[in-house]
Amino acid sequence: MDEIIEHISHLVDFDGTRIIKHLIHELSRNVQHADEQITSDGKYIANLEILCRLVKNIKSYTQDPEDIVSETDSIIWSVCIPMMRLFQSSMHTSSSESTHQAHLAICELLVTSLENSTSGQVVKVLQYCVDALQTFCNDSPGIYGTSQHNDEYVGVSCTVELLRTYMNGNKNTMFDPEVCDLLTKIFTQLIGTFSFVSDKLFARVVSGVLSPILRKDPRTADSKLAMLWRETQSLGQTVKQNQSEDKTLVMFCSLADFYFPVSEQKVGEDLRCSDTFWKKLQGGLYSVNPVSRKRSLYLLKRIVDTCERNNVDVNTDTTGRPLPIFQWKTSAQRDLALIWEHYILLVETLEEKQVHVIKPLLGRMQSLVKAAANAEAGWCLHTSWLVTVLRRCYQHESQYIIKWGVETALNMDLTSVPLLEQGQQGFLTGDLLLVLQELRLYLRPPGVEVGTCPPVGDSLAHFLSNCITQLKCKERQGDFLTAVCETLMSCTWGSTPMLFLCRALANIPPTPILTSRILTLIKDMLTTLMTTMEPLQKGAIQCFLLQALVRLTDKTQVTVEDLASILAVFERCESLQRGTTQWEEACAWLQETVTQTEGQWSKAYFRQAVNSMVKDFLTDPGESGMFNSLMVTKIVRLLVIAIDAGIFKQIQTEDGDGLDLILGQITDVIRNINSHPYMTNVKADRAVSLLATLATEHTSISESDGVFDRSVQEAVIGCWQELLVYIGNRATQDLMEMADLALLDVYTVCIERCLKYLPTNMRDQSLFTLASTCISKLQYLQALPQVYLESQIQIVSLMSLLAALADIVDTLQPSDTMRGITETLLEFTVSMKMMPGFAKQASKTSESESRISQKDWGRVVSRYISSQWQCMYFLLKRCPGRLSAAELLETCYDAFDVGTRDSDIHVLHCVQCLLSQMVTTAPDKVCQMLHVAWVKASEELHTASYWRKLACVVKLLTQTPLLLSLPGSQVNKCLMQYMSLLFKLGEEKLGVVNMLIEHLYPHLISEDHGIQIANNFRSILADACMFGGLHHRTDRLILDVTFFVQKQGRKLSVNDIMPRFSKGDGIVRVFAINFLSHLDPNEPSHTEFAQELILDLCARHDAVMELAEYRQFNNSLCHRQKNRIFQAICVLEPFIKQGDSLQTLWKFVWRILVYEPHASVRHMQEWILMRLVLRFPDMVGQLWEHFHQFNDKRNLSLCSLMHIISRCGPHLPTQLQNDFYDQALSHLLPWCMAHHFNTRVHAQASLTTLWSQCHDLQLHHLIQQHSIINNIVTFQKDNNNSTKNLEKLIGNYFYQTFDFVADYSMETIFLTLPRLSCLIDEEWLHPDTFQLWDTVESRDLHRCLPLYNVSSRLRKCAPGPWKIKPPVSDTDGADGEVTEGNVQKKIMPWRLMTPDEDSHPDNEMNVKKVHKAGGLVLITSLIDKLPNLGGLCRTSEIFGVSEFIIGNLAFIEDRTFQSLSVTAHKWIPITEVPDHRLQEFMQVKKRAGYTLVGAEQTANSVCLTQYRFPPKTLLLLGNEKEGIPVNLIQLLDVCVEIPQKGIIRSLNVHVSGALLVWEYTRQQMEAATATL
Repeated sequence: MDEIIEHISHLVDFDGTRIIKHLIHELSRNVQHADEQITSDGKYIANLEILCRLVKNIKSYTQDPEDIVSETDSIIWSVCIPMMRLFQSSMHTSSSESTHQAHLAICELLVTSLENSTSGQVVKVLQYCVDALQTFCNDSPGIYGTSQHNDEYVGVSCTVELLRTYMNGNKNTMFDPEVCDLLTKIFTQLIGTFSFVSDKLFARVVSGVLSPILRKDPRTADSKLAMLWRETQSLGQTVKQNQSEDKTLVMFCSLADFYFPVSEQKVGEDLRCSDTFWKKLQGGLYSVNPVSRKRSLYLLKRIVDTCERNNVDVNTDTTGRPLPIFQWKTSAQRDLALIWEHYILLVETLEEKQVHVIKPLLGRMQSLVKAAANAEAGWCLHTSWLVTVLRRCYQHESQYIIKWGVETALNMDLTSVPLLEQGQQGFLTGDLLLVLQELRLYLRPPGVEVGTCPPVGDSLAHFLSNCITQLKCKERQGDFLTAVCETLMSCTWGSTPMLFLCRALANIPPTPILTSRILTLIKDMLTTLMTTMEPLQKGAIQCFLLQALVRLTDKTQVTVEDLASILAVFERCESLQRGTTQWEEACAWLQETVTQTEGQWSKAYFRQAVNSMVKDFLTDPGESGMFNSLMVTKIVRLLVIAIDAGIFKQIQTEDGDGLDLILGQITDVIRNINSHPYMTNVKADRAVSLLATLATEHTSISESDGVFDRSVQEAVIGCWQELLVYIGNRATQDLMEMADLALLDVYTVCIERCLKYLPTNMRDQSLFTLASTCISKLQYLQALPQVYLESQIQIVSLMSLLAALADIVDTLQPSDTMRGITETLLEFTVSMKMMPGFAKQASKTSESESRISQKDWGRVVSRYISSQWQCMYFLLKRCPGRLSAAELLETCYDAFDVGTRDSDIHVLHCVQCLLSQMVTTAPDKVCQMLHVAWVKASEELHTASYWRKLACVVKLLTQTPLLLSLPGSQVNKCLMQYMSLLFKLGEEKLGVVNMLIEHLYPHLISEDHGIQIANNFRSILADACMFGGLHHRTDRLILDVTFFVQKQGRKLSVNDIMPRFSKGDGIVRVFAINFLSHLDPNEPSHTEFAQELILDLCARHDAVMELAEYRQFNNSLCHRQKNRIFQAICVLEPFIKQGDSLQTLWKFVWRILVYEPHASVRHMQEWILMRLVLRFPDMVGQLWEHFHQFNDKRNLSLCSLMHIISRCGPHLPTQLQNDFYDQALSHLLPWCMAHHFNTRVHAQASLTTLWSQCHDLQLHHLIQQHSIINNIVTFQKDNNNSTKNLEKLIGNYFYQTFDFVADYSMETIFLTLPRLSCLIDEEWLHPDTFQLWDTVESRDLHRCLPLYNVSSRLRKCAPGPWKIKPPVSDTDGADGEVTEGNVQKKIMPWRLMTPDEDSHPDNEMNVKKVHKAGGLVLITSLIDKLPNLGGLCRTSEIFGVSEFIIGNLAFIEDRTFQSLSVTAHKWIPITEVPDHRLQEFMQVKKRAGYTLVGAEQTANSVCLTQYRFPPKTLLLLGNEKEGIPVNLIQLLDVCVEIPQKGIIRSLNVHVSGALLVWEYTRQQMEAATATL
C-alpha cells in the first residue's frame, strides 16, 4: 500500500488534500448509512488504510496549518469515533479477522490524525476515553462488560485498543502536564474495569496501556503500582479464584520490570516480602492452565536470579512472626541458590510428559524436604513449596508421577517437616485425600502375596496417625478429622479408596477427638455415599468406622442421643451384629465410658436416657405419628448394647430404670392392645416394631447372656397371645391402604423372631389360629361379588401374611399341631387359584384411589404374585405330587409375563421343584423352561437383582435329577449348553462360574451319584480346570481387596456375618481340583473317569496351541491355560495305569515338550514324565530313543530329556540301575561337546549329577568302565568358566532342591513351582485355599495327594530361571531417581522465557518479526513438502534466522506444518514470496547488500567447511527433487555443498537446511566471541 501511494504522489496532477477530503466524505457518509457489516467490508478497510497513509504525509500536500487541523479534526470526530461506536456493537456478534483488522485500521487512523492535530485535540480525545471508561464502570457491566452498552461512547475494548495504539505511537513523546493528568485518570479508571473485562482484554490493558503510562511518569509509578496491587488482591472477592489468579499473574508478568527490576533499585512495596503474592504465585505453579504455570515459573526464576545477582536480603527478620514463604539471605546464598535450582529444575521438568525424563529428577525432592527441615541453619524452605510440587504431580497425566507424589506426601516425616505447623492442613485433608480416589494407587505390587494390604494403604494409616499425633492440641486434632470427613463427603468415592481411608481412621491411636459434628458427617457417609457399594467392601468400611468410633469418640462432645443415632445407621447384616467383634468392641468401649459418677455418661443418666427414648417413642402420637425403621433401630440397638455392656445388668435398679421396666413399657402396650378401646393403631404398631427389632437385635452369632435371654423370653411370652390377636385383627380388618402394606413386614418379622422364645405348644396353637383366621377372611373377600380397591389391598395383605406363615412353618420342627397348620396351609394352597395379577378396582372413596399411582399398583400386584408362589413353593416341597406339574408349569409362564424381578425369584423356586418331577416325562418342557429362566436372568445382567436370579438358574441347572440325565439326552445337552454359556459369560463377568461350580461341587463328591454326574459333565470339569481369563486391572483390584478383607478374619465382623463368596477365577479351579484330589485311584470308576478327563485336557491343550500365536509371551492367556492343564494332569497322574492310558499320555507329553517355551509348563511336563518312569520302569528303554528323535529338534527338548534322566536313576529298582546308568552316561557324553551353549551346559550338569549318583549308589564296576568321565568332571570343577555356569544350573531350585517324589503335593503343584518359575501371582493357589473351599463337612474326604510338603526346603528357594539375573528394582540403574549430577532437561533461562504473547510485550522473544535485521534470510519457496517446511521453520526460530521466506502463507495454518514447527511460526518473521517472484526478491536483497548463497551441488560449488558466511546472507534451498532452477543459480554469488562420505548423493532438504543454518550460526557466534 505504501509503495502504491508513494508512486501516485509523484504524479504531476496529484492533489492529496482533495483526495483526503473525498475519502472523509465517503467514509462519514458510509458510517451514517451502514450497518455493522461494514466492519468486514474489505473496500471500506482499504479506504481507511489509504486515508491513514495520506494523513501521515498531509504536510507535504498543504502548508496551511488551519487546513491540516480542520481535516484531522474531521477525521477524528466524523469518521473514527462514529466508526468505533459502530464497531463496538459488532464486537459482540463477530470476532473475525476482518473485524479485528478494521478495528486496528480505525485506531491507527485516529492516532495518526492526532499526531498532525493540536494538543487540544489530544486532550479532547483522552478526556473522551476517560468519560467512556467512567460510563462503562457506572453502567454496572456484566461478565466481561457485555451486558451494557452506551451509544454515546465507545466501549471498553475499543477504548483500550485506541489507548494501546496511542501509547505505542508516542513512546518517545514528552507529554504535557494536562495529558499526564488525563493518563493518570485513565490509569485509575482502567483499574476499575479489572473485575469485568475478559482475561485477554485484561492482558492488553496491563501490557498495552498501564505499562506505557508507568514508563511515562516514573515519579508516580510507586503509588500507581501500590494501587494496582491493592486492586489485584481484591479481585478474588469479585471473580472466580482461577480467573483472579490468572489476571494477577498476567499483571505481574507485564509489569515485572516495575515490581521486580533486574537492578536492585528501590520499589515502593517489595512484593517479595508479601506472603499474599507468593501464595498467588504458588497457585499458578500448580494451575490447570499451562500458561499460568509458565507465567509463575517466569516470575519465580526472575526473582531468584535477581536476588542472587544483586546480593540482597529478603525476609530475613522473622522475629515474632511466622516463617515467611520466601526468604533470601546473602549469608546462605550458595545453599539457597542450589535449593532453588533444584526446585525450579523439578517444577519445570514436570511439564514434560515422558516419565523417563522426569524420573531422574524426582530424587531432588529429598533435598527440598531436607531444606524444609533446616530451621537450625537460620533459614529453611517453607513447606508450601513442597506442597506446590506435590499438587503439580497430582495433575500430571502419568500415573507413575501421581503415585510418586502420593507416596512422597504420605511417607513424609511430619516431626521434622513442619507441614501442619506452617498451615498446610488444607492440602493434607484436601488435595492429598482427593487424589487417593485413583484406583491404580491400590494395585498390588508384583510378587506380593494375595490379601496383603497395598503399600498406599499402610502408608495412609501411618500418615493419619502421624498427623493426629503431631497436632497434639485436641481442638486442632478435631478440626483436622472434621476436614477429613468433609472431604470424604465432598464427592462420590469408590469403595476401595473409602475402605483404606476408613482403615486409616481406625488405626489412629486412641484419642478422644470425635465430636458430634464428625459423627454427623460419618452418619451422612453411611447413608448416602455407600448405598451402591459392593456388600463385602461396604461391610468392611462400616467395621473400620466402628473401630474408629470406639477409639476416638470424645464423650465430652457427644451425647447419648448422638451415639444412638450413629449406631443405628450401621447395617446389622453387614457389620454390627450381636456377638461379633465390632459389637464386643462397642460394648467394651461403652462399659469403660459409662461410669458411676454423675453426668451425662453416668450409668443412671444413661439408663434414664434409654428409658426416655422408649417412653417418648411409645407416647401416643395420634394417627399421623408415622415412624421409620431407623428410629426403632436407634432405640433398640442402644438398649441391647447397653445391656451387653453391663449398664442394665441388674433386673431391678435403685433408680427404677431397670431392664424389666423398659421391656415392660413395650409389653404393656401390646398386652392392652385388644382391651384398650382408645389406644391408637400407631402406638400399638410402634410397640410391635420395638418388640420385633428387639428380638432381631438380640439374636447373636455366639452365646449370649442368659439373664438377658430370660428377660426377653418372659416379655415375649407375656404378650404373645395379644400380639397374634392384634396382628390377625389388623390383617383381617384394618389394612386397606397402600401405606399399610409396609406394616406387614413388621408383623411378619415380629412373629418370626419371637417364635424362638415360645414353648412349642403355645407357638403352634397361636400360629394355627392366625392361619385359620387369615384363610377364612381371604376366602370371604375373594367370594364377594363386588371387590373394591380397599378389599384388594386387604387380599394382598392376607396373602402376604399367609406366605410368611408358610415360610415360618417350613423351618419349624414337626408336631401334632404343626401338622394341622401345615395341612391347613396346604389345603388352602391347593384350592387357591393362581392368578397372574388383577386389575385395580374402583375405590369406595375416590381419595384412596387417587393416592395410588400406576407404579405403586405394580408393586401391589408383584407382592400378590410373590405371595401366591411362596405358598405354592411350600406345597411343592411338602407334597410334590399334589398338583399337576405340567399344568403348574404353564402357569409359571403367565407369572413371568406379568411379574417383576422380585416375583420372578419365587416363581423360579417353584420351577425348581417342578422340573425335577418332569425330567423323565417331559424333557422338552424342562428344556423350554430352562431357556425361559436363562432369558429372565440375562435381562437383569446389569442390575443388582442379577445375582439372585443367577442363583436360581444355577440351582435349576444343578438339580440331581437333571444332572443324572444320560449323556446325549435332550436335558443333558440343554444343561451343557447353559453351563457353557455361563463359562463364556464368566470370562467377562467375575463370579458367574464360581456360583455354578460351588453348587455343582456337592453333587460331584456325593457318595451316591457323584462319579456318574462327573462323567456326564466331564467337559465342564475340564473347562473348570483351565478356567480364568486376563481381567482388567480394576477387576483384579476388586479381587485383591476382597481377599484382603477376608484375610482379616474375625477382626472384621463382616467376615462372620456375610456368607463367604469369592469371585476370583482361581476359586473355580480350586473346586475342580478339590474334586479331582478326592478321587480314589483304587476305585475303577474313578480311574476310568480320570483317564478320560486326561484325554479331554490333552485335546484342550492342542486346541489352545492352534489358537496361540507363534510367539507366546510369559503370563499370556495361552501360557496360563497350558500351565493349568498340566497342573490338573499332574494331580491325576496316579490314575494312569499300564496300557493305553500310559502310552497315550507318554507320547503326548513328549510330543509337546519339543515346542514348549515356558519354564512353568516344562517343569510340570518333566515332572509327569519322571513320575511315569518311577511308576513304570519299563518306560526307561524309550528314553534312549528320544536322543535320536531330538537330534534335529529344539535344544530345549534335549535339555528336558537330560534333566529327566539325571533325576530318575536313584528311584529305579536296584536291578535296573546298572544298565540305566551305563546307557545314560554313554548317551550324555557326546552332548557335552555340543555346539549350542544351553545343550552343552545341561549335558555337563546331567553328567556331573549322574556321576555323583553312581558314587552314592556304589556302582564300582560302572565307575571303572567309564573312568574317563572322572577326568571330565575334575576338569569342569577346575575350569573357572565352566564351573561358574555349572554351579548356576545345578544350584537352580529344579535341579538342586526339587524332589519329584517327596515334593508331590498340592502345595508344590499350585503354589511353590508357579512362584519359583516366575508365573504371575494371580495363578498361585495356596493350599489353605483348597481346604477353605472344601465346603462339604459331612464326611472326611481322603485326598490322593497331600496338601502340604513335608519339607520346607523347596518353599524357601529363590525364584527365577538359572540363566536370568534377578530383576532390577525401579530405583536402581540409570533410570532411577538421582539427587545430583547431570540429567536430561529442557530448561530456558527466564530472560528468554515467553510467559505469553500479551503479558510481556517488551520481551525480545515476545515480539514477532523483530529478529535482528541484517542476519540470515532463509528462502524455502521452492520446497513442496509441508513436513520439511515445518521442520525448517522450527530450526530457523531456534537459531534466530532474521527472516523466513515461504511460498504461501497458507502453509503455516496446515496441521502437518504445525506438527513439525510446534509454535515456531509465532515467533519468527515470515514473508510470503511465491516461486515466480523469487528473481525479483533476490535482486532486491542483493541491492540491499546481501550475499546470495545457494545450497546446491554445482561445478563451482564450495565445500561448507571451507566457506565463511557473511553476516548479511540470503540462503536459498532447492526443491526436494529438482533442486535450484538454472535461472536462479545464475543470480547466486556462491553455491555451497555439504561434504559427504556415503554413496547416496543428497540429503533431505530439511537436514541440509539445518546443517547450513547451524554452520552460519556457529560462525557468527565465533566471530562475536572473538570480538569480545
